[in-house]
Amino acid sequence: NLTGAQVESVRAWAQQVRAAERQADRPLTCRPESHLWAYSHLADLLVIGRCPLGTSFELSDYLTWVRERPRLVRPGTPLWSAIQTQPARSLLGQWAALGRGEPVPTTMATEQIRLLVYLAVTAGSRGLLFQSDSPLHADDPDTRNRAMTLELLNLELSLMEPWAAAGHFVAMVNGSDPETVAAVLRTERARLLVPVWSAHGAQLVPGQAARHSVSFVVPGVPESNNAYEITPGGLRPLVHKRVTGGTRITLDEFGLTALVLLTQDPLVLGGMTRRAQQIGPRAAELQRHLAADKLRLVEHIHARLSPRSPMPQASEWIAMAKKHLQTCEGLLAARDYAGAYVSGHRAMRPLRLLERMHWQAATSRLHSAVASPA
Repeated sequence: NLTGAQVESVRAWAQQVRAAERQADRPLTCRPESHLWAYSHLADLLVIGRCPLGTSFELSDYLTWVRERPRLVRPGTPLWSAIQTQPARSLLGQWAALGRGEPVPTTMATEQIRLLVYLAVTAGSRGLLFQSDSPLHADDPDTRNRAMTLELLNLELSLMEPWAAAGHFVAMVNGSDPETVAAVLRTERARLLVPVWSAHGAQLVPGQAARHSVSFVVPGVPESNNAYEITPGGLRPLVHKRVTGGTRITLDEFGLTALVLLTQDPLVLGGMTRRAQQIGPRAAELQRHLAADKLRLVEHIHARLSPRSPMPQASEWIAMAKKHLQTCEGLLAARDYAGAYVSGHRAMRPLRLLERMHWQAATSRLHSAVASPA
Protein backbone atom coordinates (compact mmCIF):
# COMPACT_ATOMS: atom_id res chain seq x y z
CA ASN A 1 0.00 0.00 0.00
CA LEU A 2 2.89 2.35 -0.74
CA THR A 3 2.10 5.86 -2.00
CA GLY A 4 4.13 8.87 -3.06
CA ALA A 5 4.74 9.77 0.59
CA GLN A 6 6.99 6.73 1.09
CA VAL A 7 9.10 6.97 -2.11
CA GLU A 8 12.19 8.52 -0.50
CA SER A 9 12.15 6.30 2.58
CA VAL A 10 11.76 3.22 0.39
CA ARG A 11 14.61 4.43 -1.82
CA ALA A 12 16.91 4.63 1.23
CA TRP A 13 15.67 1.26 2.48
CA ALA A 14 16.33 -0.38 -0.91
CA GLN A 15 19.87 1.04 -0.97
CA GLN A 16 20.56 -0.35 2.52
CA VAL A 17 19.22 -3.80 1.63
CA ARG A 18 21.29 -3.98 -1.55
CA ALA A 19 24.41 -2.83 0.29
CA ALA A 20 23.93 -5.48 2.99
CA GLU A 21 22.99 -8.24 0.55
CA ARG A 22 26.14 -10.24 -0.17
CA GLN A 23 24.44 -13.06 -2.09
CA ALA A 24 23.89 -12.93 -5.82
CA ASP A 25 21.13 -10.69 -7.09
CA ARG A 26 18.07 -11.59 -5.06
CA PRO A 27 15.25 -9.41 -6.40
CA LEU A 28 13.62 -6.65 -4.38
CA THR A 29 9.88 -6.32 -4.57
CA CYS A 30 7.27 -3.94 -3.19
CA ARG A 31 3.55 -3.35 -3.55
CA PRO A 32 2.74 0.28 -4.39
CA GLU A 33 -0.76 1.70 -4.38
CA SER A 34 0.27 4.65 -6.55
CA HIS A 35 3.41 6.20 -8.12
CA LEU A 36 4.23 2.93 -9.90
CA TRP A 37 6.79 4.68 -12.14
CA ALA A 38 8.88 5.84 -9.17
CA TYR A 39 8.73 2.46 -7.40
CA SER A 40 9.65 0.58 -10.57
CA HIS A 41 13.04 2.36 -10.41
CA LEU A 42 13.55 1.25 -6.79
CA ALA A 43 12.48 -2.40 -6.95
CA ASP A 44 13.16 -5.24 -9.39
CA LEU A 45 9.51 -6.26 -9.59
CA LEU A 46 6.22 -4.84 -8.40
CA VAL A 47 3.14 -6.51 -6.93
CA ILE A 48 -0.17 -5.01 -7.99
CA GLY A 49 -3.65 -6.03 -7.02
CA ARG A 50 -7.19 -5.16 -6.11
CA CYS A 51 -9.84 -7.12 -4.22
CA PRO A 52 -12.80 -7.09 -6.62
CA LEU A 53 -14.65 -10.12 -5.24
CA GLY A 54 -17.77 -9.08 -3.37
CA THR A 55 -17.69 -5.55 -4.80
CA SER A 56 -19.26 -3.69 -7.72
CA PHE A 57 -15.99 -3.90 -9.71
CA GLU A 58 -16.73 -6.17 -12.69
CA LEU A 59 -14.12 -8.78 -13.62
CA SER A 60 -13.99 -7.45 -17.18
CA ASP A 61 -12.98 -4.09 -15.71
CA TYR A 62 -10.48 -5.84 -13.46
CA LEU A 63 -8.87 -7.40 -16.56
CA THR A 64 -8.56 -3.94 -18.14
CA TRP A 65 -7.12 -2.51 -14.91
CA VAL A 66 -4.40 -5.18 -14.69
CA ARG A 67 -3.55 -4.86 -18.40
CA GLU A 68 -3.04 -1.10 -18.06
CA ARG A 69 -0.58 -1.28 -15.13
CA PRO A 70 2.51 -2.02 -17.32
CA ARG A 71 2.03 1.37 -18.98
CA LEU A 72 2.65 3.04 -15.61
CA VAL A 73 6.01 1.39 -14.84
CA ARG A 74 9.54 1.44 -16.21
CA PRO A 75 9.60 -0.68 -19.41
CA GLY A 76 10.62 -4.26 -18.69
CA THR A 77 9.60 -4.23 -15.02
CA PRO A 78 7.91 -7.57 -14.20
CA LEU A 79 4.53 -7.31 -12.49
CA TRP A 80 2.95 -9.84 -10.13
CA SER A 81 -0.75 -9.84 -9.29
CA ALA A 82 -2.15 -10.29 -5.79
CA ILE A 83 -5.05 -12.75 -5.83
CA GLN A 84 -7.91 -12.35 -3.36
CA THR A 85 -8.90 -15.65 -1.74
CA GLN A 86 -11.08 -14.45 1.15
CA PRO A 87 -13.80 -11.84 1.72
CA ALA A 88 -12.59 -8.40 2.68
CA ARG A 89 -12.30 -7.87 6.44
CA SER A 90 -14.86 -5.06 6.29
CA LEU A 91 -17.39 -7.39 4.66
CA LEU A 92 -16.69 -10.12 7.22
CA GLY A 93 -17.34 -7.54 9.93
CA GLN A 94 -20.67 -6.59 8.36
CA TRP A 95 -21.72 -10.23 8.06
CA ALA A 96 -20.82 -10.91 11.69
CA ALA A 97 -22.78 -7.84 12.80
CA LEU A 98 -25.90 -9.15 11.06
CA GLY A 99 -25.97 -12.05 13.53
CA ARG A 100 -26.65 -14.87 11.07
CA GLY A 101 -26.50 -17.45 13.85
CA GLU A 102 -23.77 -19.53 12.19
CA PRO A 103 -20.12 -18.94 11.24
CA VAL A 104 -19.64 -16.53 8.33
CA PRO A 105 -17.87 -17.92 5.24
CA THR A 106 -14.15 -17.23 5.30
CA THR A 107 -13.26 -18.12 1.72
CA MET A 108 -14.37 -16.99 -1.71
CA ALA A 109 -15.86 -19.50 -4.14
CA THR A 110 -13.44 -21.76 -5.99
CA GLU A 111 -14.72 -20.40 -9.29
CA GLN A 112 -14.10 -16.79 -8.29
CA ILE A 113 -10.49 -17.45 -7.29
CA ARG A 114 -10.01 -19.37 -10.55
CA LEU A 115 -11.29 -16.44 -12.60
CA LEU A 116 -8.94 -13.99 -10.86
CA VAL A 117 -5.95 -16.28 -11.48
CA TYR A 118 -6.67 -16.76 -15.18
CA LEU A 119 -7.50 -13.09 -15.74
CA ALA A 120 -4.19 -12.08 -14.13
CA VAL A 121 -2.29 -14.47 -16.38
CA THR A 122 -4.08 -13.28 -19.52
CA ALA A 123 -3.31 -9.69 -18.50
CA GLY A 124 0.42 -10.44 -18.51
CA SER A 125 1.25 -10.95 -14.83
CA ARG A 126 4.55 -12.85 -14.43
CA GLY A 127 3.76 -14.15 -10.97
CA LEU A 128 0.92 -14.46 -8.48
CA LEU A 129 0.65 -13.67 -4.78
CA PHE A 130 -2.23 -15.48 -3.06
CA GLN A 131 -3.52 -13.30 -0.22
CA SER A 132 -4.61 -14.98 3.01
CA ASP A 133 -5.78 -13.39 6.24
CA SER A 134 -5.86 -16.73 8.04
CA PRO A 135 -3.59 -19.81 7.87
CA LEU A 136 -4.11 -22.58 5.32
CA HIS A 137 -3.43 -25.45 7.73
CA ALA A 138 -6.63 -25.02 9.77
CA ASP A 139 -9.08 -27.93 9.72
CA ASP A 140 -12.39 -26.13 9.17
CA PRO A 141 -14.32 -26.82 5.91
CA ASP A 142 -13.73 -23.35 4.44
CA THR A 143 -9.96 -23.54 4.91
CA ARG A 144 -9.77 -27.08 3.51
CA ASN A 145 -11.71 -25.91 0.46
CA ARG A 146 -9.44 -22.91 -0.01
CA ALA A 147 -6.29 -25.01 0.34
CA MET A 148 -7.56 -27.52 -2.24
CA THR A 149 -8.52 -24.69 -4.60
CA LEU A 150 -5.04 -23.17 -4.42
CA GLU A 151 -3.34 -26.54 -4.80
CA LEU A 152 -5.38 -27.33 -7.92
CA LEU A 153 -4.72 -23.91 -9.43
CA ASN A 154 -0.99 -24.25 -8.82
CA LEU A 155 -1.03 -27.59 -10.65
CA GLU A 156 -2.78 -25.93 -13.59
CA LEU A 157 -0.36 -22.99 -13.47
CA SER A 158 2.51 -25.45 -13.91
CA LEU A 159 0.99 -26.35 -17.30
CA MET A 160 1.02 -22.74 -18.51
CA GLU A 161 4.25 -21.72 -16.79
CA PRO A 162 6.49 -21.56 -19.92
CA TRP A 163 4.17 -18.98 -21.49
CA ALA A 164 2.99 -17.12 -18.37
CA ALA A 165 6.44 -16.73 -16.83
CA ALA A 166 8.62 -16.21 -19.90
CA GLY A 167 6.41 -15.96 -22.98
CA HIS A 168 5.33 -12.94 -24.96
CA PHE A 169 1.85 -11.51 -25.14
CA VAL A 170 0.51 -11.54 -28.72
CA ALA A 171 -3.11 -10.40 -28.61
CA MET A 172 -6.47 -10.46 -26.85
CA VAL A 173 -9.19 -12.10 -28.93
CA ASN A 174 -12.94 -12.16 -28.37
CA GLY A 175 -14.85 -15.41 -28.43
CA SER A 176 -17.96 -16.22 -30.41
CA ASP A 177 -19.80 -15.84 -27.09
CA PRO A 178 -19.74 -12.15 -26.05
CA GLU A 179 -18.93 -13.08 -22.44
CA THR A 180 -15.68 -14.85 -23.35
CA VAL A 181 -12.25 -13.44 -24.06
CA ALA A 182 -8.85 -15.07 -24.56
CA ALA A 183 -5.19 -14.11 -24.45
CA VAL A 184 -2.65 -15.45 -26.93
CA LEU A 185 0.79 -16.05 -25.40
CA ARG A 186 3.83 -17.12 -27.44
CA THR A 187 7.17 -18.80 -26.87
CA GLU A 188 9.70 -19.68 -29.54
CA ARG A 189 8.10 -23.02 -30.46
CA ALA A 190 4.45 -22.80 -29.44
CA ARG A 191 1.49 -20.58 -28.63
CA LEU A 192 -0.97 -20.84 -25.77
CA LEU A 193 -4.57 -19.66 -26.01
CA VAL A 194 -6.08 -18.90 -22.59
CA PRO A 195 -9.87 -18.39 -22.82
CA VAL A 196 -11.69 -16.98 -19.76
CA TRP A 197 -15.34 -16.34 -18.96
CA SER A 198 -15.97 -12.80 -17.68
CA ALA A 199 -19.75 -12.49 -17.35
CA HIS A 200 -21.54 -9.64 -15.59
CA GLY A 201 -21.71 -10.11 -11.83
CA ALA A 202 -19.19 -12.97 -11.67
CA GLN A 203 -17.27 -11.09 -8.97
CA LEU A 204 -20.34 -11.62 -6.77
CA VAL A 205 -21.78 -14.96 -7.93
CA PRO A 206 -20.53 -16.73 -11.09
CA GLY A 207 -23.26 -18.20 -13.25
CA GLN A 208 -23.28 -21.54 -15.02
CA ALA A 209 -20.55 -20.19 -17.34
CA ALA A 210 -20.71 -23.06 -19.82
CA ARG A 211 -21.34 -23.17 -23.56
CA HIS A 212 -20.98 -25.61 -26.41
CA SER A 213 -18.96 -24.76 -29.53
CA VAL A 214 -17.28 -21.53 -28.45
CA SER A 215 -14.71 -20.43 -31.03
CA PHE A 216 -11.79 -17.98 -31.12
CA VAL A 217 -9.94 -16.64 -34.18
CA VAL A 218 -6.25 -16.60 -33.29
CA PRO A 219 -3.99 -14.38 -35.44
CA GLY A 220 -0.51 -15.32 -36.63
CA VAL A 221 -0.70 -19.10 -36.15
CA PRO A 222 1.44 -21.01 -38.69
CA GLU A 223 -0.62 -23.20 -41.00
CA SER A 224 1.27 -26.31 -39.87
CA ASN A 225 0.24 -25.92 -36.22
CA ASN A 226 -2.31 -28.22 -34.60
CA ALA A 227 -4.54 -27.33 -31.64
CA TYR A 228 -4.88 -29.31 -28.41
CA GLU A 229 -6.89 -28.64 -25.27
CA ILE A 230 -4.67 -29.16 -22.22
CA THR A 231 -6.33 -30.72 -19.18
CA PRO A 232 -4.73 -32.41 -16.18
CA GLY A 233 -4.42 -36.00 -17.35
CA GLY A 234 -3.77 -35.44 -21.04
CA LEU A 235 -4.19 -33.46 -24.26
CA ARG A 236 -7.18 -33.56 -26.59
CA PRO A 237 -7.08 -32.54 -30.29
CA LEU A 238 -9.40 -29.66 -31.21
CA VAL A 239 -11.12 -28.67 -34.42
CA HIS A 240 -9.29 -25.79 -36.11
CA LYS A 241 -9.59 -24.11 -39.49
CA ARG A 242 -7.85 -21.35 -41.44
CA VAL A 243 -10.16 -18.36 -41.81
CA THR A 244 -9.86 -14.67 -42.57
CA GLY A 245 -7.84 -13.12 -39.75
CA GLY A 246 -6.14 -16.27 -38.50
CA THR A 247 -7.01 -19.76 -37.28
CA ARG A 248 -10.41 -20.50 -35.78
CA ILE A 249 -10.20 -22.77 -32.74
CA THR A 250 -13.44 -24.36 -31.57
CA LEU A 251 -13.97 -25.66 -28.04
CA ASP A 252 -16.91 -28.05 -28.19
CA GLU A 253 -17.36 -27.69 -24.42
CA PHE A 254 -16.17 -24.59 -22.57
CA GLY A 255 -16.58 -23.77 -18.89
CA LEU A 256 -14.96 -21.01 -16.87
CA THR A 257 -11.44 -21.36 -18.25
CA ALA A 258 -9.39 -23.44 -20.68
CA LEU A 259 -5.86 -23.92 -22.01
CA VAL A 260 -5.25 -24.52 -25.73
CA LEU A 261 -1.81 -25.46 -27.08
CA LEU A 262 -0.93 -24.48 -30.66
CA THR A 263 2.23 -26.12 -31.98
CA GLN A 264 3.80 -28.44 -34.53
CA ASP A 265 6.83 -29.26 -32.39
CA PRO A 266 6.83 -32.90 -31.20
CA LEU A 267 9.15 -32.03 -28.30
CA VAL A 268 6.71 -29.41 -26.95
CA LEU A 269 3.81 -31.79 -27.48
CA GLY A 270 5.57 -34.67 -25.76
CA GLY A 271 6.73 -32.57 -22.82
CA MET A 272 3.30 -31.07 -22.25
CA THR A 273 1.64 -34.49 -22.49
CA ARG A 274 3.98 -35.90 -19.85
CA ARG A 275 3.40 -32.96 -17.53
CA ALA A 276 -0.39 -33.19 -17.91
CA GLN A 277 -0.32 -36.92 -17.19
CA GLN A 278 1.96 -36.38 -14.22
CA ILE A 279 -0.41 -33.99 -12.43
CA GLY A 280 -3.56 -35.80 -13.59
CA PRO A 281 -4.18 -38.09 -10.57
CA ARG A 282 -3.90 -35.34 -7.95
CA ALA A 283 -5.76 -32.73 -10.01
CA ALA A 284 -8.68 -35.10 -10.66
CA GLU A 285 -8.87 -36.01 -6.97
CA LEU A 286 -8.88 -32.35 -5.95
CA GLN A 287 -11.57 -31.54 -8.51
CA ARG A 288 -13.73 -34.37 -7.15
CA HIS A 289 -13.40 -33.08 -3.58
CA LEU A 290 -14.22 -29.51 -4.63
CA ALA A 291 -17.30 -30.64 -6.57
CA ALA A 292 -18.51 -32.75 -3.61
CA ASP A 293 -18.00 -29.82 -1.21
CA LYS A 294 -19.94 -27.50 -3.51
CA LEU A 295 -22.78 -30.00 -3.80
CA ARG A 296 -23.11 -30.20 0.01
CA LEU A 297 -22.99 -26.42 0.36
CA VAL A 298 -25.54 -25.72 -2.37
CA GLU A 299 -27.94 -28.38 -1.09
CA HIS A 300 -27.71 -26.93 2.43
CA ILE A 301 -28.33 -23.33 1.37
CA HIS A 302 -31.03 -24.26 -1.15
CA ALA A 303 -32.94 -26.14 1.56
CA ARG A 304 -32.96 -22.96 3.68
CA LEU A 305 -33.91 -20.62 0.82
CA SER A 306 -36.43 -22.73 -1.07
CA PRO A 307 -39.44 -21.96 1.21
CA ARG A 308 -39.07 -18.26 0.38
CA SER A 309 -37.59 -18.61 -3.09
CA PRO A 310 -38.72 -21.83 -4.78
CA MET A 311 -36.76 -22.97 -7.83
CA PRO A 312 -38.73 -25.48 -9.93
CA GLN A 313 -35.60 -26.72 -11.74
CA ALA A 314 -33.56 -27.20 -8.56
CA SER A 315 -34.20 -30.94 -8.21
CA GLU A 316 -33.18 -31.53 -11.81
CA TRP A 317 -29.99 -29.48 -11.48
CA ILE A 318 -28.96 -31.16 -8.22
CA ALA A 319 -29.63 -34.60 -9.73
CA MET A 320 -27.50 -33.65 -12.74
CA ALA A 321 -24.66 -32.57 -10.46
CA LYS A 322 -24.84 -35.85 -8.54
CA LYS A 323 -24.79 -37.81 -11.80
CA HIS A 324 -21.64 -36.04 -13.02
CA LEU A 325 -20.01 -36.46 -9.61
CA GLN A 326 -20.76 -40.19 -9.70
CA THR A 327 -19.23 -40.36 -13.19
CA CYS A 328 -16.17 -38.53 -11.88
CA GLU A 329 -15.72 -41.06 -9.09
CA GLY A 330 -16.08 -43.96 -11.52
CA LEU A 331 -13.50 -42.51 -13.90
CA LEU A 332 -11.14 -41.89 -11.01
CA ALA A 333 -11.43 -45.53 -10.01
CA ALA A 334 -10.70 -46.51 -13.63
CA ARG A 335 -7.66 -44.16 -13.65
CA ASP A 336 -9.09 -42.02 -16.43
CA TYR A 337 -7.85 -38.83 -14.82
CA ALA A 338 -8.56 -36.48 -17.73
CA GLY A 339 -12.16 -37.71 -17.90
CA ALA A 340 -12.57 -37.52 -14.13
CA TYR A 341 -11.27 -33.93 -14.06
CA VAL A 342 -13.73 -32.88 -16.77
CA SER A 343 -16.64 -34.66 -15.07
CA GLY A 344 -15.82 -32.88 -11.80
CA HIS A 345 -16.10 -29.55 -13.61
CA ARG A 346 -19.39 -30.63 -15.18
CA ALA A 347 -20.78 -31.45 -11.74
CA MET A 348 -20.26 -27.86 -10.61
CA ARG A 349 -22.04 -26.20 -13.55
CA PRO A 350 -25.69 -26.92 -12.58
CA LEU A 351 -24.82 -25.99 -8.99
CA ARG A 352 -23.51 -22.61 -10.17
CA LEU A 353 -26.72 -22.15 -12.10
CA LEU A 354 -28.80 -22.76 -8.97
CA GLU A 355 -26.60 -20.42 -6.95
CA ARG A 356 -26.98 -17.70 -9.55
CA MET A 357 -30.76 -18.07 -9.72
CA HIS A 358 -31.10 -17.71 -5.94
CA TRP A 359 -28.77 -14.70 -5.98
CA GLN A 360 -30.72 -13.00 -8.77
CA ALA A 361 -33.97 -13.57 -6.90
CA ALA A 362 -32.46 -12.06 -3.75
CA THR A 363 -31.03 -8.98 -5.49
CA SER A 364 -33.80 -8.25 -7.99
CA ARG A 365 -35.20 -5.38 -5.92
CA LEU A 366 -31.85 -3.78 -5.19
CA HIS A 367 -30.40 -1.00 -7.32
CA SER A 368 -27.00 -2.63 -6.74
CA ALA A 369 -26.16 -5.98 -5.19
CA VAL A 370 -23.59 -4.33 -2.92
CA ALA A 371 -26.30 -2.14 -1.39
CA SER A 372 -26.84 -5.03 1.03
CA PRO A 373 -23.96 -6.87 2.77
CA ALA A 374 -26.13 -10.00 2.76
